Amino acid sequence: LMTVAAIFAVLWPLGRGGRRDNQGSEVAVYKDQLAEIERDLAAGLIAAPEAEAARIEISRRLLAADSSESAIAPASNPKWRRAAA
Repeated sequence: LMTVAAIFAVLWPLGRGGRRDNQGSEVAVYKDQLAEIERDLAAGLIAAPEAEAARIEISRRLLAADSSESAIAPASNPKWRRAAA
């Protein structure tokens, strides 16, 4: 019984979804940057053309970060789980 519990304790984390702990952190940073651009534009700290150029660049980085994080997160593998069982 203790051997089964030890094997279960080792295999349980390996068999779970495999999400990264910091998944979405880059996306959140870029969304905050977009909000900051809007605040700066409203406060008159930057001109409209500069704000638009910054929005475009941050949007490109946001799309790249979102697609790379989606590609990194592995899907669960039911065959591996059956083999482990």
